[in-house]
Amino acid sequence: SVPFVIIDGTVGELDSVAFFPDRGAAYDREQAKARFLSGDFEIRSQTLLDNYGFTDDVLWFAFRVLNRSTQGSGTMLEIQENNLADVRVYINRENYAGPGVWTEEASGANMAIRQRPVPVVGLVFNAALPPASESLFLIRVDNRGPNRLHFKVDTAGKVMASLAEHDAWLLGCFGALFVLVLYNVLLFVSVRDRVFLWFTLQL
Repeated sequence: SVPFVIIDGTVGELDSVAFFPDRGAAYDREQAKARFLSGDFEIRSQTLLDNYGFTDDVLWFAFRVLNRSTQGSGTMLEIQENNLADVRVYINRENYAGPGVWTEEASGANMAIRQRPVPVVGLVFNAALPPASESLFLIRVDNRGPNRLHFKVDTAGKVMASLAEHDAWLLGCFGALFVLVLYNVLLFVSVRDRVFLWFTLQL
C-alpha cells in the first residue's frame, strides 16, 4: 500500500489501505503481518467513507507510516466511524520487516469512553513514531455488522481540534432543540393550548 508519509512534521495523505477478511477470526497479529508482507492483502483506495460490507468476518487493515523527520512524531490515528464494536490497533515500529517493537491499543463502541486510549467519543489512538523510521499499522476490526470506515493519521493537535469542532456542532444542535422545547413550554403556559404541549413532548 502507499505509505502515509510524514516529512519534517507535516502529514501526508493516505491514498490507499490494504485489507483482508479473516473468516473465523483465525489470524493473530504476527500472522496478519506475514500475510501483508507477502502481498496477500487487497489494496483499496480510500474515499470519504469506505464501505466494506455487512459481514461477520473479522477485518484486518494495514498501511505503512514513514516518518522522515529527525524528531519523534506526536501523531494520532483516527478511525472515522464511531459504531465499530471492537477495534485493535497494533503498531510495529522501527524495523517492521523484522521483529520490531509492537504496541497495542483497543477501543470500540463496546468500551466505555473513560477506558479508551484517548477518552473521547470517536475512535482515536496514540501513534507516536520514532524519528527517521518506518512503521507498520495493523488494525483489527471485529464488528459483526456494517463496516463503513476511513483511516486518518494526523498530528495530535489537528485530530483533537477536529473532534472539538464536531462536539461544538453537536452542542449547537442540542442547544437549538432545547430552545425550541423551552419556547413551546412558554407558549403552552401562556395560551393553555394542548397543541403546544404535544409538540413539546414530540421534540
